[in-house]
Amino acid sequence: MKARITNINFAHVGRNEGCCCDRCGQYIQNIWYVDFSTGQRITFGIDCFEKVWKAGNLSQYGIKMFRKLLKSIEYHNKMHEYWKTVTEEQARADGQLAWTIDSTESDSYWQGKPFEEYRQFELECCELRHKEDQEELQKFRKCGFEI
Repeated sequence: MKARITNINFAHVGRNEGCCCDRCGQYIQNIWYVDFSTGQRITFGIDCFEKVWKAGNLSQYGIKMFRKLLKSIEYHNKMHEYWKTVTEEQARADGQLAWTIDSTESDSYWQGKPFEEYRQFELECCELRHKEDQEELQKFRKCGFEI
């Protein structure tokens, strides 16, 4: 049955928090949640999801753009999870504050501002990027995928 993808989300979970791929039954920690026009939500590992979208009616260019979109979704979801739980000390250790709050060389807007305000800004940016990714997905609304 051919269906259209309406929404895609990604989550990386811990070893004991994973689930099974709905297509093959393999235990997965990198989970792609895919909503289809039929109302189904299917969880995939990347290998099974790749088989689904490569078997769709995408051109070579379409496959390239879809892969780019998936990387963007994955990155923005990972960054959102990071900023939801990160502490100021961890962000500093990871080098996330070097050019903003800790910068002495530039006149950064964030210099001297509280970490929580910056963290909230990053969360809002990730949510905005996620929305943009879902809008980008609409370019593929006419593509049918076998589920």
